[in-house]
Amino acid sequence: MRDYKLGKPLGRGGFGEVYEATRLNDQAPVAVKFVRINGDERKLARFRRELRLQGELVNRHVVPVLDLGVEEDPAWCVMPRAETSLGQFLADRRFDRDVALNLFFDACAGLSFAHEQGVLHRDIKPDNILLFRDGQQLTAALSDFGLGRRIDRDTPTITATRVGMGTPGYMAPEQRIAAKYVDERADIFSMGRVLFQIRTGRMPPALNDIDLSLVDPKYAYIVRKATYEDPDRRYQSMTEFMEDILLAERPVQSANEIAELARDLSAKIANLEKPDPNDLENLARLLLANIDDFNLIVHTLPRMPYDVINRLFGAHDDLLGPVLLKYDSYISEQIPSSYCTQVASLYEAIYNGTPASEYRLVILKRLIALGARHNDWGLGNLLRQLLADTADPEIIGQLKDYLADNPDEDGWYQQFAFDATDTAGEIF
Repeated sequence: MRDYKLGKPLGRGGFGEVYEATRLNDQAPVAVKFVRINGDERKLARFRRELRLQGELVNRHVVPVLDLGVEEDPAWCVMPRAETSLGQFLADRRFDRDVALNLFFDACAGLSFAHEQGVLHRDIKPDNILLFRDGQQLTAALSDFGLGRRIDRDTPTITATRVGMGTPGYMAPEQRIAAKYVDERADIFSMGRVLFQIRTGRMPPALNDIDLSLVDPKYAYIVRKATYEDPDRRYQSMTEFMEDILLAERPVQSANEIAELARDLSAKIANLEKPDPNDLENLARLLLANIDDFNLIVHTLPRMPYDVINRLFGAHDDLLGPVLLKYDSYISEQIPSSYCTQVASLYEAIYNGTPASEYRLVILKRLIALGARHNDWGLGNLLRQLLADTADPEIIGQLKDYLADNPDEDGWYQQFAFDATDTAGEIF
């Protein structure tokens, strides 16, 4: 390496070592990665593939390969020297979440470009997102395509069938089983885990599900959709993923403007036999993005027509689950008897719209709690009606446990359980 002066080591990994260095002809700071081949042709082939893939991706958010020597032992490559990595940036508990999100979005742009060029990364994590100083501003770029491969499944591969590879905590479930067969959605899962870390300041667990309650509401949906276990339920492209991040970061409107927009969308949906799916999605996203607006959630939402609520939750309960939980928390205390009818109408429309047992259970518990508090027979009759159509053993079992822990509510409930379905009647 006559053209470079090596400095101190920067890091060591499974595939090699990285040193800081100076390029002699212009004194530019660079990083040199060495991979000791030791006659291992498979390791050499993987290193060559990494350099080929990374070298083909000419984008400001992908770290470029400046020089290489793959015929030497150790083989080496030269890249621009980063100031730090996103992993080190996030390790400081005082890190600025807005800055981190901007850096994350840079990395998303780099990954989106890679996918457009037919390249998977398969090892997305904060340590592989490098940060560079551009004047006064930090920018981010994707690095380390050591596990990367072409999306084209006809391309020869050196990843064995039924072999998992990646980094625990960030690796998609399907990648643990057979990394050879994953697609773009595995990278999207990893990006969702990185976003979780940025929004919570916590490392994602290696094996367990992440706790979405730790994520601020406007990002909880995005993290959830990116990290579903089933790839078909995730974002299907980085473009979709990035669009939702931009929506979450859009300028805040006034409360009155938001409420008026919600009412206008609701009226438009109510007046059409077949509403525009875009209007349903826009209304769902508006509610989610403004989930902390008490008047919107507690006063505007319940006054929407039954059919609008029913269609809304039927089409987008994945978006609106947090909205239901927020509404439920708002009304858990000090709800007057006169408000119970409005609660009942809203909850009936949601219950009949969503098939999700977790949200249906929330509704049943709240109807029981409010009914018992106010001895409201209208809520009791609605509860009996909903239970008559409920055969989900998970709902029934958890509701039984809830009543066992709340004997006063159970006493009130028993007045309305006698003529529910045989299934419910037998259990209760």
